[in-house]
Amino acid sequence: MNERDFRSRAIAAVFVAAVASSLLGLVLLVVAGQFAPTASNQWMTKPGDIAAVAAIALIWAPAFALIPSALLGYFIERPKARWMLATDGNIVVHLALSVLGAMAFSILFRIVLHLIDPKYPLLDLFGLGLFVIIGVGSGLAWWFLVIVPGKRS
Repeated sequence: MNERDFRSRAIAAVFVAAVASSLLGLVLLVVAGQFAPTASNQWMTKPGDIAAVAAIALIWAPAFALIPSALLGYFIERPKARWMLATDGNIVVHLALSVLGAMAFSILFRIVLHLIDPKYPLLDLFGLGLFVIIGVGSGLAWWFLVIVPGKRS
């Protein structure tokens, strides 16, 4: 794979990672029962409610996930993809490194926030979980858009 193809696929992978991460988060919320209408959760009763959830999952969530996906792509995924193309790595190692890189970014982000204002805790499990989801989405996007086509050529 030449450098131009690598760069264009990498940019596409960043955008796909942002959308994939938000959809993965939505699926996890549905599986966890957060969108199931129950006796205590009757909020999805109007016809536009599903459209609102779709708009959040397809527009707002990827917009917020784009910056972490781009940072993860530039600092973790890009060098890792070049390494994976040069060696014979598998998807398990690739995804594990993506998730570990995303967790490292989350912890670094929390340290910076704590240094700015000590009221922010150093460990935030919800934020860590969001970065893990972004790591999985980024790892899958880079695997299928950059590494697999690169190994074929």
